[in-house]
Amino acid sequence: SKSSVFGKLGRSMPILGIVLLLGTLPLQYLLFDKVYGFDLSWDFLAYGILFAFPVFAYLPIIYRLYKVKQEDRVMRLNFLAAFVNGLLTFILLRQMGLKGALLGSALAQWFLLLVYLYWQSKLKIESDEVQMS
Repeated sequence: SKSSVFGKLGRSMPILGIVLLLGTLPLQYLLFDKVYGFDLSWDFLAYGILFAFPVFAYLPIIYRLYKVKQEDRVMRLNFLAAFVNGLLTFILLRQMGLKGALLGSALAQWFLLLVYLYWQSKLKIESDEVQMS
């Protein structure tokens, strides 16, 4: 059924994210270094991966929340994460420069993932159903 396909896809997204992000790491490095001429250290790329990965994990949760009419909650959580992102980026930018800004954004993404996992657990939306607890 359609629900089981989306359920399997949702469970596969974090694995897909790891494969895509790590699998394309050499290509990312070559692109930034040779094509664009940015001499980025590997920690920049690592922070970039740490920034991008949580999206693969929380996107299926967002879809489930939308399906059970929790769009307002998604919007509020994203605004909260944007605030956390701005705060962390401001603090770490002053301490570490551009690497700090990227690290702050990555930490905000992980914060958002944890918040979404909390709400998935609280609303009990493991499948495509929701039960308020």
